[in-house]
Amino acid sequence: MLAVQLVQNQRQNMLKRLESMEKEIDAVTVISSDTKEEWSKLCGWLKLDNFTLMGFITLVAQDSDSTNFIKTIDNSGLGILAQTFLAKSSNTLLNVVTARLSKRSHSEFPFALDLIRFTSPVLRFENLMMLSIRVPDKKLGMVEHVFLGLLRGSSLQVKNVETPLIHQKMDYIFKNRNMLVNSYDYNEVVRIFSATPKFELFRSSRKELFQVCDGLLSVNNPNNIYCFQINTKFQEY
Repeated sequence: MLAVQLVQNQRQNMLKRLESMEKEIDAVTVISSDTKEEWSKLCGWLKLDNFTLMGFITLVAQDSDSTNFIKTIDNSGLGILAQTFLAKSSNTLLNVVTARLSKRSHSEFPFALDLIRFTSPVLRFENLMMLSIRVPDKKLGMVEHVFLGLLRGSSLQVKNVETPLIHQKMDYIFKNRNMLVNSYDYNEVVRIFSATPKFELFRSSRKELFQVCDGLLSVNNPNNIYCFQINTKFQEY
């Protein structure tokens, strides 16, 4: 009940934080302008009733030699990342979030959209999605803005070719395999993407999806089941 109340009461504040990320992303200098634009569009897309926001918090990376590598900024938590909820859950959720950030702390790519192993206490009992945006701050150095939530059913109605990040990954495959629009291979890639859960398309890199599509397109007998192993690393989406 506490989680539901916090999410409902602080929803507008969390949406404002998400909207502000569109400008924050402009300050990042380690990636191309096209990539920044795509992630900025993603924030706008998530805000347009495609994502149920449940939590927000800002963290700052400390000296890597310290015991607690990542610190929270006081009173920055909202929703299920508010201190009142974290205290009730013995900080389990916060520990999961900081552990995930620590794993990708050495990645030069500043953004990530992934799943964490923590079941949502609101709406649907599924693992939460985590959007993390690392941006420079004049006073604190590098800060991580973290958003937690779940994709809404309405997001599934949006075509993949019209969805930020996902359409970019599809274009990468089309161009690298010289696929013409409406050709057999082109339509097969569209079909493969349509059959894949959207959250998997978001969290998988374009190179990983390229591997999967290449493998499926090379299958001679579609009646057989094929498994593909991919060594996932923190890399550009």
